[in-house]
Amino acid sequence: MFEVTVTQRFKASHSLMSASGDPEPSHAHDWQVDVTVTGYELDASGCVSDFAIVQRHLRSITSLWDGKDLNEAGMFLDIPPSTEILAKSIYDQLEEVLSEEGCKLKSVTVWETENCRATYINS
Repeated sequence: MFEVTVTQRFKASHSLMSASGDPEPSHAHDWQVDVTVTGYELDASGCVSDFAIVQRHLRSITSLWDGKDLNEAGMFLDIPPSTEILAKSIYDQLEEVLSEEGCKLKSVTVWETENCRATYINS
């Protein structure tokens, strides 16, 4: 099986509840999102997927958040914009559209910092 990964970056702030239940101050991150697609077959050009297709669809999601406060983004009004929830949200938004493009989405990893990341894999 082959895997290819496409990466996008965006800047956005967020705030979560601390372990004590108090809201933490809003703070910004330079987020990184890695999307991995898989395939057993290569297309006529020798690729699992055209990187540009995956990049275009991923950018359509992250561009809505770029430069924003995630807590004020419509989809996060009722749920916390944690790294884990961002990963699942991106996965859910990409899965069908990439499938229509002939891509099998394996995972979405969201990096909050260079040392902290969360990955969503639909098993």
